[in-house]
Amino acid sequence: MIIAGRKVFYGWVIVAVGFLLLSIEGSCIFYSFGIFLKPMIGELGVGRAAGTTAFTVFQLVVGMSSLLVAVVISRFGVRFPMAVGFTVAAVGMALLSRITHIWQLWLIYGVVVGSGVAFGHLLALTTLVNFWFIKRKSLAMGIVVAGMGAGPLVFAPFIASMVESIGWRSSWVVLAGVIFVFAAVPALIFIRNKPEDMRQLPDGISTNKAAERKLASHGRRINITSVEWTVKEGIKTRTLWLIVIFACANQFTLNMMNSHQVAHLTDIGITPVTAAASLGLMVGMSGAGRLMGGALGDKYQPRYLVAAACIAEIIALLLLINADSMPVVYVYVVLLGFPYGMILVLHMVMISSYYGAKTYARLASVVMFVTTPVYSVGPLMGGYMYDSLSSYVVPFSICAGFCAIGGICALMAHPPTPFSRH
Repeated sequence: MIIAGRKVFYGWVIVAVGFLLLSIEGSCIFYSFGIFLKPMIGELGVGRAAGTTAFTVFQLVVGMSSLLVAVVISRFGVRFPMAVGFTVAAVGMALLSRITHIWQLWLIYGVVVGSGVAFGHLLALTTLVNFWFIKRKSLAMGIVVAGMGAGPLVFAPFIASMVESIGWRSSWVVLAGVIFVFAAVPALIFIRNKPEDMRQLPDGISTNKAAERKLASHGRRINITSVEWTVKEGIKTRTLWLIVIFACANQFTLNMMNSHQVAHLTDIGITPVTAAASLGLMVGMSGAGRLMGGALGDKYQPRYLVAAACIAEIIALLLLINADSMPVVYVYVVLLGFPYGMILVLHMVMISSYYGAKTYARLASVVMFVTTPVYSVGPLMGGYMYDSLSSYVVPFSICAGFCAIGGICALMAHPPTPFSRH
């Protein structure tokens, strides 16, 4: 690709567009739900458990459709399924402005929006990164996934203000337009499935022997396998299931906070806009963590980084349980958001590095398929416990215990050996 008279590796265009897509998706769909929760259930006349069921259904649809997504993108590529998916999500968000019963929220947000997002979410974009990069894979993946945190950091306070000023129904329509214009259209215009589509090679390298030796040396240093595992071989290794456990712990905690953090903070006297800003800051810090995880994942063993991140999450949750002022809340959002982002990137890096880029999409889809039912119950469980106990102490403590288990599993997730392959 020629820009301003210079040859540019198109993989970095893919990274930039992926960052944009996840910024918009994270702002308008994932992390906005907690901002909409109280006004929606107040008008619909239901409790928090019923309201957060919609987010649980959404997560289940996104995760459980991962096997289908992997098959579709392996056959048709990422570009067209992603553009169609974002369009479906935009239509569903516009329909949310018309709901009058709670089951409609479950159906439209959970099923319609969720099915659209599934084709433009992490599995599709990280699969693209695996095709376009080898040596700088972790960094590129970190930048792309950081978009999920950068968007909410900037836009969460604006979305909260919009909901207060024009109402939640009109706000969903505005966000639907944003998704179509800034996600569906760019995906169709800029996404290219593989370097070969632009007559390039991964990392923009040549095929000379020196470059090949340099890449091979780098791969050995950070445990990038030279063997392409099959899905059947991969799921028989203990390492993959240890990755599943700590990925579950990380996402379970994030889902709980995403759905209930704003409600919890307003319960203790913090204004809705400030509470939404804290959610945006937490997600923003996760964006910084994703970048750091990507950078460090190219240099150090990811499993040690994940274990350290789990310890930080435990400390953060204990702070939130006892928080009574915004300074403590700010410490919490930094300590939770940053390590969450690191783990999100590093577990995907481990799958690709341990089992090979060609198998990544299908093995990652298996991991998502298994982890989704576990972490999706987080918002629902938190809602039921609050309705029963009028407190979030128990569900937040459960998250801390889960993170402790995740840290232990991360330390045990050694690279699988050729012996374990057989």
